[in-house]
Amino acid sequence: MVELGFEGDEGEFSDDFDDGVADGWTVQLGNFDVVSGEYCTENGPGEKSITTVDSSTCTDCLIETNLRLRDTEGGFQAAIIFRYTDNEHHYTLSVNAEGDCIGIEKYTPANPHFGELLAANYSVSIDFNTDYIIGIRLQGSQFAGFLNGEQVITVTDDTYSNGRVGLRGQKADAFFDNFAIYSLP
Repeated sequence: MVELGFEGDEGEFSDDFDDGVADGWTVQLGNFDVVSGEYCTENGPGEKSITTVDSSTCTDCLIETNLRLRDTEGGFQAAIIFRYTDNEHHYTLSVNAEGDCIGIEKYTPANPHFGELLAANYSVSIDFNTDYIIGIRLQGSQFAGFLNGEQVITVTDDTYSNGRVGLRGQKADAFFDNFAIYSLP
């Protein structure tokens, strides 16, 4: 992934889904399937899906993926999950087509469905049926979110210090590709 400047850095994990399977992934909630070389989830109103990488517990790293939201009646958001312990304890970097924004949320038992919005950038435009590259850089309690190679959001939070990484869709048809986790130099 050249867009965030990590070309040549050794990756901890990557998957382009071109082999037609999601080896090394576990669906934690809802549905995810590999279709035509992309990892997809389809969720109607009130539905969400979560999948995580089996082998990665990430503290400081960069996570990056290609993302496209299909224009549907229920189109809402898709996200990278990080520092995931379970469905009620994690963070997300989300792309929200309904709200036309990118945000970082913290999920807790007090708000497991929508999470607590820690930061949001409403100056971005998120269109359906458009490919984006999203990424999150984790360094201690500081998180920086990227959209198409540009840093667009930052936040500091120390609630969760490590955990798995993965993907999430909520009330959306989301398509992911070229997922990668990089160690920070």
